[in-house]
Amino acid sequence: MNRSIAVIIPVYNAENYLQRCLESCLIQTDLNEIIIIDDGSTDSSSDIIREFESRDERIKVLNHEDNENHGRSSSRNLGIKHAQSKWITFCDADDYYRKNRFQAFAKKENHECDGYYELVESEFEDMSISPDPASVTGVEDLVPPEKLFDFLITNREQRISLIGLIVSKKKIDEVGVFDDSLEVAEDTDFIWRLTSVATLCKLETESPVIVRGVHDKNTFGDEDLVRSSRLKFYALWKERLADLKISDDAKRRINSSFRYYQYLHRLQNAHGLKKWLLYCKFQLGLSLK
Repeated sequence: MNRSIAVIIPVYNAENYLQRCLESCLIQTDLNEIIIIDDGSTDSSSDIIREFESRDERIKVLNHEDNENHGRSSSRNLGIKHAQSKWITFCDADDYYRKNRFQAFAKKENHECDGYYELVESEFEDMSISPDPASVTGVEDLVPPEKLFDFLITNREQRISLIGLIVSKKKIDEVGVFDDSLEVAEDTDFIWRLTSVATLCKLETESPVIVRGVHDKNTFGDEDLVRSSRLKFYALWKERLADLKISDDAKRRINSSFRYYQYLHRLQNAHGLKKWLLYCKFQLGLSLK
């Protein structure tokens, strides 16, 4: 049985966190490829990467052809393209693994699923971001794989974190890589596309072995960018509705989310009386539901 795993790590100006991330990867004996994409860093990240590259032959360092910054999606896609392993997982430069990150995965004898997911702990650097210094993200319920796609759409408070996912490269090749036109929600789009056709199963651990670092540099402060990206995300999924085998409730959720972000976009570009009328019309529509 081939348990070969590649971790894909996009890096952009992460000098304060990168060493912790890479050290946590080196101790994972189940990893046979550690693929680092230097996404045009201008701080000391490149120096840190070169130092680690000399320490472990599993490390493969990639750059975009123009050595410029292309963003997380393009960088992850470059890593996927060069990965030779059967299984793919992801880790951002400010995240890290605890010991035995892949132990639960290794215990699966047959790996009958296309992918596996598990809970992720969020570690907040700044208490102003969250009053809780550590919290858990993920699907806490035990959801049958055939119902997972519908569940993710209708239960937004429970979601699969990208860094908690291990998926077969064969299935990624089938579904497609990250949509680099989405600056926000590109990971959700990728995961939804996977769960719509793939069999993803939950891995149970006593406590999370994956930690997402949350700080002021990786939280989205640009509300306009968030709104425009989410509008594009839901517009894409609204177009796909006719081909999706999901519940009526899930379809309503996608349609209502699209209308909400469409309303925010229009409201942002409206002025005076037009803005007030748009607000009233939207509120009236909500009250009639």
